[in-house]
Amino acid sequence: MSRQLLTLFVAAVCASNLALARPVPPPGPPTLKTMPPATLKRLPVSALTLGSLKVELEQTTLAEVKALAGNGRIDAYGEQGSRLYWLCYTVESQDTLQQVWLISDAEMGGPEHRITEVQAQSASDVGRAPTACPLLAANLQPLALDGRLWLGSSQRMLRTALGRPSVAQAGRLGYAYAGKVKLARPDGKRLEYDRVSYLTASFDDGVVTRIGVAQITSY
Repeated sequence: MSRQLLTLFVAAVCASNLALARPVPPPGPPTLKTMPPATLKRLPVSALTLGSLKVELEQTTLAEVKALAGNGRIDAYGEQGSRLYWLCYTVESQDTLQQVWLISDAEMGGPEHRITEVQAQSASDVGRAPTACPLLAANLQPLALDGRLWLGSSQRMLRTALGRPSVAQAGRLGYAYAGKVKLARPDGKRLEYDRVSYLTASFDDGVVTRIGVAQITSY
């Protein structure tokens, strides 16, 4: 191999490795033309199960998941109040590859980076799993929202589990909840907080290909 070809080969390998090492930011939840009104009387989803691990929104931290997974890295993007922290994992399913993001809002997730949002999408063209979005350990599979809904679920399953959607658009459904919850402060005093939650999903031939859920509690 000539020196020039060797130089090009090394440069190509380095570029490939750099691309694989770049952060893989969350794509954002499935978009809706209008924000869904808060029509649900209960939370659409409260937790994500990863095998036997239960990831509770606003409770479980990114560091806890990373430690149990044994791999992954916490990346960040944005400034101040809009800053997000996340873990990304690639999941090998029977029919396709999937990518899942566990996200912590910098403000609402606190310094512990409690998980406030989950996003996932089918990604048949991912190819080799990026360093920043490694393969999820087999013991943390399968994945499901509240143990029942995930990528590959049918639109009928979603409607059966959650009822009438807050908004329905071509190829997309949105569910939204807004309510009150009483929580104890560190001093033991119980206060009433506002809690909002949403779930949005996109479909291809009636099957979920993208799904996102978030929950925020504020005083």
